Amino acid sequence: MDSQSKPLISAADLRAEARRLENALDAKLALFARLAGGEEESLPLSVCGSSASGGSERSASEVQDEIEGMLGQLHEVNDMLSRHYSSSGSATSVTTSRHVLQRHREILHDLVQEFIKIKSNFRTHEERHELLSAVRNDIREHRNSASSRSAETLLRERNAIHASDRIASDVIAQAEATKAALSSQRSVFGGVSSKLLQLSSLAPQVNALIAAVEARKLRDKLILGALLGGCISLLILYSWASG
Repeated sequence: MDSQSKPLISAADLRAEARRLENALDAKLALFARLAGGEEESLPLSVCGSSASGGSERSASEVQDEIEGMLGQLHEVNDMLSRHYSSSGSATSVTTSRHVLQRHREILHDLVQEFIKIKSNFRTHEERHELLSAVRNDIREHRNSASSRSAETLLRERNAIHASDRIASDVIAQAEATKAALSSQRSVFGGVSSKLLQLSSLAPQVNALIAAVEARKLRDKLILGALLGGCISLLILYSWASG
């Protein structure tokens, strides 16, 4: 957020700023995905929505830095919103406030996960691009070298290059599969944690129900004891009267 902008003092202002950052991040992530995927090497400033000086085009690295800054701003806005709700004395809107704050936090989490995914793809694209550039440079050097090298040597070198490329592709694929497996495990653990929290929230209700049942049993025992005592007393009095 710009330090010269109007201070965000109300929950409505904070929610509006959070939505603005969320929408801006959606657009930036879409742009970053295009750049990271190699669809564009760079884009004009008008496409990126920036008027900063220092060049007419934006690279993927610059967009990545902007996204990191905006994610930090959104995290700060969410923290401010949380503090605002915590300090609010209104009890009627506590549940709604928690839902709103939870929703903004979920959106931030999704944006961060999407950014990590795109950044990983960008890194993979750069590594593959560097590898292919190195291969092309090697081939060019071989072609420009002395013509005395035999065709058999060139074929052997080309096969080695192709083998290296296949190995690199396999390693990248394994890394992506590992990342997907870790993400799946994280989702499972998140579900388990949610269930445990639900069970822990039910524990006080169960304890209260058990206490009520025990109190009912005790009351029934007292009533039954009183009835038995009364009956015995009547029998004793009746015996004395008959005697």
